[in-house]
Amino acid sequence: METNIRQRGDVGGSSKKVGLRIKELERLYGIQNGGDRKSESVPNKSDVIFQNELAKQMGMSVDTLSNYKLLSEMIPELEELLDTGVVTKTTALAIMMNSKRNMRFFTHT
Repeated sequence: METNIRQRGDVGGSSKKVGLRIKELERLYGIQNGGDRKSESVPNKSDVIFQNELAKQMGMSVDTLSNYKLLSEMIPELEELLDTGVVTKTTALAIMMNSKRNMRFFTHT
């Protein structure tokens, strides 16, 4: 399963799908929030890897990996704009980061 997800992540697809695949790989490896926490669901604890190792295996930087994970949370309307080329990945990321910042502001007030 893990090899299949990694191969599909390498091939590409929509940014949202790549982000969802990365999140699933992190779940399989027990990686949470950029750490190296071991998950009880991982049968062989030696298979647990760090986020930077996962990024290297997928041929991307940790920042790119994080960006894909953020894009996996896009609303369908923004995803469609990205997929049709109306907005760039950079613009979509800026929108997502801004909305995250605003959400933190409203939840702390």
